[in-house]
Amino acid sequence: MPGKRSSSKSHWSLDSWAPDKRNAEPTLEERLAAFERRTPEELARDRERIFAASRPARPLPPGKTLEDVIVGALPDDKTEEEIGEALAELS
Repeated sequence: MPGKRSSSKSHWSLDSWAPDKRNAEPTLEERLAAFERRTPEELARDRERIFAASRPARPLPPGKTLEDVIVGALPDDKTEEEIGEALAELS
């Protein structure tokens, strides 16, 4: 059984089973708290980093709005049968 032996050979210490906070990953709550505490400078730095890693936006076709491009490309204008056929073609 893993663990640290105490001075008495018949007892095991549970210290080795305790999480090591020095090397532990931050919890979700800790990450969210740090995210919410960002300074304006940190926000600007993060925004620049995200934009630098993102693909550039594609230009809209002449005479089209974003709504024109999106409407009709989403599956909500397809019938159940058309969606089923498209899925069958993919499999």
